[in-house]
Amino acid sequence: MTTPTPTPTRPTLQIGQLKINGAGAVVIQLTLLAGVVALLWWQRPSLGMWLSGGLWGVLMVYWSREARKPTPTVKAESRSGTMKHAAWREIGLLLLFLPIWGLNRVVLPSGSRHVWIGLGVQLLGMWFYFRGRRELGRQWSSAISIKTDHQLITTGPYRFIRHPMYTAMIAMALGTAIVNTRIHALIGVALVAWSYVVKIGVEEVWMAEQFGPAHADWRRHSWKLVPLLY
Repeated sequence: MTTPTPTPTRPTLQIGQLKINGAGAVVIQLTLLAGVVALLWWQRPSLGMWLSGGLWGVLMVYWSREARKPTPTVKAESRSGTMKHAAWREIGLLLLFLPIWGLNRVVLPSGSRHVWIGLGVQLLGMWFYFRGRRELGRQWSSAISIKTDHQLITTGPYRFIRHPMYTAMIAMALGTAIVNTRIHALIGVALVAWSYVVKIGVEEVWMAEQFGPAHADWRRHSWKLVPLLY
């Protein structure tokens, strides 16, 4: 019996439901990376901002790797629907790093102590993201979707927070803003948070339709993003 040869894993770039495979994905990823590095170099960031950017880079690599493990889907958000919230998030992430004329005033205390506080908040957010991703397992998706044999996850961080990975992303954005100290970074945090509020509005409706009373009971004993607040 001839053993089938495993098919090599092709590089993949996925933005919402738009997926690009092969050499095109590599070219786009390298171009985006070069552009970000050039912009960062142009504004002469502090060591703290380089470290913060590096943490986002680690998360991006992890996210891209996980996006290459698709699972069967029975229902998924349209590309236009995804862009309604993804656009706010991407603009917010850019504002965390890129100085904007008129919005470059320092509004948070600066100094090495605050840099380490910000990086600490960002690392905590990363850990929470990885914890939520591991608990979600095969049901993870970048776009809102219902998987085949979809299960309601209420263990780990999902016991108290219904969208812990979104909480983690907002925490990471806040950590970067603390390191940055400038008003455009705080606006970036607000836009990232708003993008997930919009996304949650759609996701909660889908989950309620899929799981009915079980989801309603979970809602009564958990919070969307932040315990005691939202």
